[in-house]
Amino acid sequence: MDCVAEYQALMRISTLYAQAGRDVQDKQAEYERLRTLSNEALVALGIAGAAALGPAGMLAALTGLAGGATTAQLASIGPLQGAIAEYTDATKVLDESKDAYLKASKAYDDCVQRTNTERAQAADQKAQMDALLQVAADDSRGKAPDHNCYAHVAQYLKDVNRYGSFGGGRFDDLVPSGYWEYAHMFADYLNAADHCASLGLQRLAVDNPYDAPAGAIVVVRAGTPGTADPTAGDIAIADGKGNFYNGGEMGYGGSGNFPAGNDYVLGVYVPVGVAGNK
Repeated sequence: MDCVAEYQALMRISTLYAQAGRDVQDKQAEYERLRTLSNEALVALGIAGAAALGPAGMLAALTGLAGGATTAQLASIGPLQGAIAEYTDATKVLDESKDAYLKASKAYDDCVQRTNTERAQAADQKAQMDALLQVAADDSRGKAPDHNCYAHVAQYLKDVNRYGSFGGGRFDDLVPSGYWEYAHMFADYLNAADHCASLGLQRLAVDNPYDAPAGAIVVVRAGTPGTADPTAGDIAIADGKGNFYNGGEMGYGGSGNFPAGNDYVLGVYVPVGVAGNK
């Protein structure tokens, strides 16, 4: 269950709010009982219309009268004053509980709305990644790499309906031609300025291609295990199971070739919103 902490806080404060409401009712009932019992003394003290006065009005009416009251009258109105004080305190607690309840309710509602939005966004992003992986796999399975990895991946990004800002034939107008020659240039461009975000992508905090999620774009530098070109580097689509597609099926020699902190991986890119952005 999402929003567990917010829900638990709401339930806890809701219980306290309900209890505060019951306390106010109890204190008010006790006040009404004592007021009825004290009615004779109240009339004798000149407090007219005692039955119509609320606790606050009654307290105001009693203020200053105790000095002229008899012992019997004091004995009668003393508990009434105490009941008013208890009722007033209970009312303050109720008001505070109400404020806390409203805040907790809003926090829970906001969390639910945010969670629903994130779920919808995540489903959309997964659909984009699944589509790119499908196109890449269909073009690559059963083939050996042909050393045109960048051209293949660029075509995949054109062929899908949408992958960030790519898709629907778009690539050439999004990545300047000066970054088309070598695979590593895709990462060079995305990692500069705010290009990655402006293209609807984000760079994951991943330095091992074998940790890339299915449908992610993986770019590594020249000299990375599994690559041969001394200059180009490599770009491929990960399937999340240790396979990489770029016009052929390839790999990088296993996860063990990428110890923490290595500099082989230039970037792992996914549509904006997928967890783990760097």
